[in-house]
Amino acid sequence: MDVILLVEDNPYDSEQTALALRGRWVQIEVASTGEDALAYLDKAEAAPLFLLVDLGLPLMSGVMLIHKVRENPKTARIPIIILTGRADDAETYKALGADAYLLKPLEMSELLEALKPFGLALGIIKKD
Repeated sequence: MDVILLVEDNPYDSEQTALALRGRWVQIEVASTGEDALAYLDKAEAAPLFLLVDLGLPLMSGVMLIHKVRENPKTARIPIIILTGRADDAETYKALGADAYLLKPLEMSELLEALKPFGLALGIIKKD
């Protein structure tokens, strides 16, 4: 089964995001720190379809995590979608190495809509 790696330290946010995505032909793996995410990526037999990354992680920031993912040839091509409470412009997030970003608090319909280009290309989200 295909996997999405959700990197979110807030239990409520991770639960709500995972609930929105469950049952959509993917398995949701949750890492609560950047270190946990890197450990998962290092041990995974196959790369996740994409990462959903909160920028405000403890210890290792989401920004540092993105840099480490992009520096590693094994993980550099994994699409990354930033989850953030900051309304900076899209170019700022693209400069970080992200493919897209979403503002929190998330409306689940917005999350699913933002994931459609990735999901449809990868065959994971059913086209309406």
